Amino acid sequence: EVRRNRDFQEYTTRRLELVAANFDPRHNRWQVYLETEAPFDRQFPGVAIWRWIVSIDCGKYPWEISVYKEVSGERIAVTIPKWYVNQHVFSKTEASKGLNQWLIEKKWVTSPPEKVIIARNDLAVDSAAISAYASKTGDPIVLVSPDEIPKESRDFLISLPVRRALIVGGPEAVSPEVEMELKAMGFQVERIGGKDRFETAKLIAENLWGISDKAVIAPAPFEGDVSLTLVAVPYAHSLGAPLLFTNGDEIPEYTREALENLGVKETVVIGANVSEDLLLMGIYSDTIAGKDKYETSVLVANRLKERLHMRSVALINGEDPGAFNGAQVAALKDGVVLLVKDRELPEGVGEFLGKYKFKIRWIFFTGSIPPEVEREIIDVMKPRGTF
Repeated sequence: EVRRNRDFQEYTTRRLELVAANFDPRHNRWQVYLETEAPFDRQFPGVAIWRWIVSIDCGKYPWEISVYKEVSGERIAVTIPKWYVNQHVFSKTEASKGLNQWLIEKKWVTSPPEKVIIARNDLAVDSAAISAYASKTGDPIVLVSPDEIPKESRDFLISLPVRRALIVGGPEAVSPEVEMELKAMGFQVERIGGKDRFETAKLIAENLWGISDKAVIAPAPFEGDVSLTLVAVPYAHSLGAPLLFTNGDEIPEYTREALENLGVKETVVIGANVSEDLLLMGIYSDTIAGKDKYETSVLVANRLKERLHMRSVALINGEDPGAFNGAQVAALKDGVVLLVKDRELPEGVGEFLGKYKFKIRWIFFTGSIPPEVEREIIDVMKPRGTF
């Protein structure tokens, strides 16, 4: 709907076509040029230049519209807000704090959290295990060193209105010293943690989820890569199901016990080869796995695009994951997690971002992606016709 600013009485409706788009790095914004099917001066002859308002449903962020005269007709210049979170942030503690501050602005204004979740910042498994639950409740995940609370995390904790804290992991994951520090800050502290990552995930599933006929399973080997646990978080969120772990291609005893105690009948397995073992347990499994973890993250995202609104994506360095709570925030915004390499954007990830760039609203960086890869991601997200 297009209205004159002059009196807001006369209006018309026009179909708009994308002509070109341009990213303005100085002002951190996009300019998108749209063209109408017929010049406005045919309907309102004698008017040289008007300023118009175009009403577009884009949630909280209105688009500023300007109209100016061209020989071929009228063209509309639209300035669209930029929705990158943690752009140009290259510290995982700063990125983690930035993600939680974003949550304050977007979610907690209407529904403040009941508690804060504390997890270690040097290994992703505990954050991943709690993230599907935290994305449901909206409780922030604050990352700490095993033996101390970093300044950025401390500052954020002090700013919170809540004084309940749930520590995830045993004393080796988050030390008693950190627990004492939290209590000294005025927090009532609880802990949910086992002897290892597998028991911790089991306890989270049994105590916070209860009975569940579905579960998501991802590899979290003691010796090896655990980044697929973060890729699995949005899938667990979409199913409303707990996330459990394998030790590579083996199902640990704690995970077996959790599957039995929860009454799980169906599983989605991401990046692990355990379908035969699950079948022997009487559990159906749907395995999603590519040739490597990067392709696996794209396969998971493609599967989720049918289930979710695809409003967001968290970009995580597969070699150095950075701020683990990026997976929680992406899941909370009905999004996905994609893995990138330390020095390049994987081809499949780039193709996915390019294909769905007009659908994705929020892009979360997690503090460990090099500037050149970040720049490549932003370039891929530009619309066709960029100049």
